Amino acid sequence: MLFGLILIMAAFMIYKDMHLGLMPLLVLLLGIYVLVGAYSIVQLKLESGQNLVTAMGLYLFDGIGAILAPVLYIKPSTGTGKTLYYVEWIILGIGTIFALVIGYLALNGHLASPP
Repeated sequence: MLFGLILIMAAFMIYKDMHLGLMPLLVLLLGIYVLVGAYSIVQLKLESGQNLVTAMGLYLFDGIGAILAPVLYIKPSTGTGKTLYYVEWIILGIGTIFALVIGYLALNGHLASPP
């Protein structure tokens, strides 16, 4: 949740042409935390089978997207800057698709057995 809030704040700051300050570096540190979480899931065998694939997809793509957050310091008007922005958008979009799949798969189980 914290990761999403920081990304929303960064997107709003970019939209309003505000100075980003340390925001991309905070997201970078959060990305390292997410990748360590992905490593822990594998080492501690917390997930298995299809759940492992979706969980690792979510953690890896969102972690890599967060590590690439300092791309925001580059202005998108240049050719390379624009390409990097598109790569960042695609990586975070794939992470979002994994999050949607996890939510979709969990919804039926949560509704089938209410507390």
